[in-house]
Amino acid sequence: MGFFGLPENRKPDFCIGSDDVDIDPFTDKYYFTDGGYPVSDGVSLAVLDGFNRRILVWKNIPDESGAQPDIIYEFNVPGADFEPLCADIYQGKFYVIGRGGAGGGFAVWNTFPKGEMPQIVVQRELGGVDIREGNGIAVDDKYLSITAGGELYVWKQL
Repeated sequence: MGFFGLPENRKPDFCIGSDDVDIDPFTDKYYFTDGGYPVSDGVSLAVLDGFNRRILVWKNIPDESGAQPDIIYEFNVPGADFEPLCADIYQGKFYVIGRGGAGGGFAVWNTFPKGEMPQIVVQRELGGVDIREGNGIAVDDKYLSITAGGELYVWKQL
């Protein structure tokens, strides 16, 4: 929502992402995210929406504004209850880490997610590391690196 000048108890002058200034753009109809984190494999697009505990997936990168996601993964269910905050793609696998919920979380899909559930979901602890505050991940041909609780952890890839 935007104003030309000070708001002073009046309606907005414009709204990005809504058909009308009287329609709340923060509903699921418009798929707004709170600090969304985009990730793409060059064909598809995923946006991590940590605050709403979900990942929005477009099977093809949208070429127009307002395109609705094809898939929405909810991360507020037993076994996958966390805020997805950061992701990486390496050799076709899709890695996600997040915080909160039932104890933070780490999830891995064997391919870019297109409707299937992750093949791996871990909460609370990953390789002896407390991931309840996990918020960063990077994967390459040698290492898996995560940040959690203000610390950086690095593992050699198998």
